[in-house]
Amino acid sequence: NAQAVVLRDRRAIINKYVFQKLPLELLPSLFFLPYSDPSTPLYAWWILMMLRFLPRSYRLYRFFRSMEMNLSVSISKLQLIKFALVIIMSSHWIGCLYFWVARIQNDN
Repeated sequence: NAQAVVLRDRRAIINKYVFQKLPLELLPSLFFLPYSDPSTPLYAWWILMMLRFLPRSYRLYRFFRSMEMNLSVSISKLQLIKFALVIIMSSHWIGCLYFWVARIQNDN
């Protein structure tokens, strides 16, 4: 395993973002183009929006794996952090679901 290198040069940071992270963030938006008319059902937008989270969830998995391997953090503390993040994310998703249901009921 190679150690992570901290970039301090702004030009190197910009180049790394533009050529490595930005294409992964823009790729799911390409799927929106065929569905961009106003008559598209809302569930189709939700399915397409979930595609954005696949690269992010993979990065989160790699982050936690590197934390378990490289840091001297106890497993119990790491499990507590993971549990708190799951609670926060699930409450956010439930809030999004409530917003979606309210929006669908207003449309009908």
